[in-house]
Amino acid sequence: MLGVSPTASEKQIRKAYLALAKKHHPDRGGDAARFDEITKAWNQLSGLDSTPPPSPKKHRRPRPKAKPRPSPGSVRFIPPLTDGPVRTQTNPPITVDSLLAQQLVHGKIPSSFFARKQHSMHARLSEVLQTRVQTTLPAVRIFHGVKLSRKLVLHTVVLGGTKVAVFATQHAPPDVYRFNGSELVGRKRIALPDLTEAVAGLQKLLPNFEVGGFAVVFSTNPHAPTIQAPDTLNTLGLTEIPASIMDAVRDIKFFIGTGEHNVVDRAAMGQLIAKL
Repeated sequence: MLGVSPTASEKQIRKAYLALAKKHHPDRGGDAARFDEITKAWNQLSGLDSTPPPSPKKHRRPRPKAKPRPSPGSVRFIPPLTDGPVRTQTNPPITVDSLLAQQLVHGKIPSSFFARKQHSMHARLSEVLQTRVQTTLPAVRIFHGVKLSRKLVLHTVVLGGTKVAVFATQHAPPDVYRFNGSELVGRKRIALPDLTEAVAGLQKLLPNFEVGGFAVVFSTNPHAPTIQAPDTLNTLGLTEIPASIMDAVRDIKFFIGTGEHNVVDRAAMGQLIAKL
C-alpha cells in the first residue's frame, strides 16, 4: 500500500506515507477511501516508530455552498456613502468618510526585536488575504495592531460583512501533525497561541458580529503542513482546526462568504480603527 519494501527503514516508511497522504488527502481533492487505506497501512507499520501515529482525519459533513461571489461594484456601505462621514463615539472619535471606508488595510503590524518572525508571518498573511481573499470578497477590510488592552494587541483582524476574524500564526516543518487541542504533534511538538481572550475581546467590542479565530501554520511549502483533528475539537478559541496558509484561505473564505459578505459596516470599521 505504501510502496516500500519489507526491509524499509522507519524513515523511508514515514517519507512514503507523507508523500501519499499529501497526494490523496480529501481536502486536496483526493479519494477519501484511498486516503483511509494509506492511513491504516501507516498505523499498522507505525510500531517501528516511537512517536504516536497521526490519527486519520474525520471527514467533515458537507457544508452548504457559499453565496455567489460579488463583483467589487456590488459592495454595499452601511450607512451609504451618500449619507456623508460616520463619526464614532470613541476616544478619540473616528470619522469614517468615503476615502477611509474604501481603504483595504488599516494600521501596522506590531514589530519588535524579539518578534521579528511573528511580524514576517503576519506580513505574509496580510499579503495573502489581500490577493486571495479580498479579490473575491471585496467588502473585506484588514486591520493590523488592534489594541484591545495594554497587554492584548492583535496582529491581524479581518472585518467582512457581518463577521470578524482574528488570526494567530506559527511556523512548523512540513509533516503530518495531529492537533491535540493545544499543540501540533508530529516528529516535533509545536505549541499554538490561544485566541480565546482575543475572540472574547472582539465579541465585546462588536457584539452584533460573529467572531472567529483562525490559526495559520506556515511552512516551507504553502500547502504544508497537513494537520488532522476530530471535527468536534474546538479549543484555543478556534473556529476551525489549525491550517496551512492555503487551507486557511479556504476556511476564511467560507467563514465570511456564508454571511452577508458584500457589506462594509462603517461604524464597525471606526470601532476597530479607534483601537489601532
